[in-house]
Amino acid sequence: MKRPVAVALALAAAGCTQSGTGVLLTVGGSAVVDQLAITATFGGHTLVRTAPDAASGPLALPLTLLASLPDDDTTVSLVVDGRLAGIVVATGAVGPLDVAAHQVASASVTLDSGSVDLAGVDFGALDLAVVKDASPPDFTAAPDLAPSWAPSHLDLTYWSGTATLTINSSIDTDLLQVDGASPTSGTMFSVVNSIAVLQVGTLVISGTPVGNSVNVRGSRALIIAASQNIQIDGILDGSGQKDASDGPGAFGPRNGGNGMWSAANGTGAGGGGGGYASAGGNGGDSGDPLVTGAAGGNSANNANITSLVGGATGGGGAAPPSGVCSSVAQGGGGGGALQLSTLGSLTITNAMAGITVGGAGGRPGLSGCPGNSGAGGGSGGAILLESPSITVLNGMLRATGGGGGGAGSGAGRGRDSTFDVDCGNIGGTGVNPGGAGACGGSPSPGFGANGVMGGTNGGGGGGGANGFIHMRTHGTPMLNNAGISPPQTVSSSL
Repeated sequence: MKRPVAVALALAAAGCTQSGTGVLLTVGGSAVVDQLAITATFGGHTLVRTAPDAASGPLALPLTLLASLPDDDTTVSLVVDGRLAGIVVATGAVGPLDVAAHQVASASVTLDSGSVDLAGVDFGALDLAVVKDASPPDFTAAPDLAPSWAPSHLDLTYWSGTATLTINSSIDTDLLQVDGASPTSGTMFSVVNSIAVLQVGTLVISGTPVGNSVNVRGSRALIIAASQNIQIDGILDGSGQKDASDGPGAFGPRNGGNGMWSAANGTGAGGGGGGYASAGGNGGDSGDPLVTGAAGGNSANNANITSLVGGATGGGGAAPPSGVCSSVAQGGGGGGALQLSTLGSLTITNAMAGITVGGAGGRPGLSGCPGNSGAGGGSGGAILLESPSITVLNGMLRATGGGGGGAGSGAGRGRDSTFDVDCGNIGGTGVNPGGAGACGGSPSPGFGANGVMGGTNGGGGGGGANGFIHMRTHGTPMLNNAGISPPQTVSSSL
């Protein structure tokens, strides 16, 4: 009996294809073939392997092949095309077959002459004299069909989701819940190195109703690893929120500084904006020359998002230590960190769909207390998209900063980073307005307005900095009327 020879069909790490899970496939029949093309469909994947890689003479049927699979329970269907001189002359199929982890199922297909119409095909002077004496080819060195890349910050084992998951309203990275419940069969939600990791087959962000938002909340950054495809029909929102409530995975060490109060003058200095792609905007000075505006948070070099961390909170304003005006304005929350990785396609499908991790606007000085200063805006977060095929059809990607809060009479809150209008994140109104948040057209955030020396109005808050948007793909992403701010960087490393 001929020994089985291996055809690696596994979606597993290189070197792990001889895992003890698979199908022992016998290919028999009367057809004359010099090459087999084996198509395996399992776990949402369709993989093709030719054996041998290059035809060198007719094969002696029957042959016994070992099609190795990942070490998981799965269902597989196999189609075998027999080729002669590059032309399919016979075909056979088997399945679906249920294969248990660490088990090898047996199956057979028959390739008979006449199963494919070859009328008019000229094979020339092909010599078939060696058919009966042909030895089986050695398939043991067949290339591994494992994915050639892993999601950033993870390894190949995280391509394990199999089910389609449609998300309608929320993702919680602390409770590890989707739409308020634990994930369904075929999906997994876990924590890896302090990052929440959601594994699916195909992910759909619902766009019903039009412009629907799926809010990502929690302290952990989020990775979605889809073994099949990602389709974004609505808005995936990991933005910072008002009152220093950060998006998922925001990074505290780049927070803006808090404003200081001048007891001598009765005015406060504005809070600094959160930093990230640049330093955050400085807060405005108080009316006391010795109490200057707080510095914006520091910048970081993370253009390729090698660290999955988000933006930073704006610094708080300043207020007197007691009395009716003692409430301190809170800075805007920093945008979160979202990574979407898929072995298939990643598509943002319409103008009311996209991803946002913008910073929130800072609060103004307390109404009726003109000496109170404004708070800084939060900085934008991080968006990392990984797919061999990235398409944005009129949709939006946003990682811009929030505006600083205003100070003085008529003070208003800084604007949040906006999804629909680039650079709508202006500073809050007031005698001393807040600085604008950074955006695509204005890469440096604005400073808060200074109080007049000896005056009675506090300083405005500084604007939040931009975050980062990076795409890791094969070739060039298809960006059709896409609204992306700040501009993305692209790595064609897949």
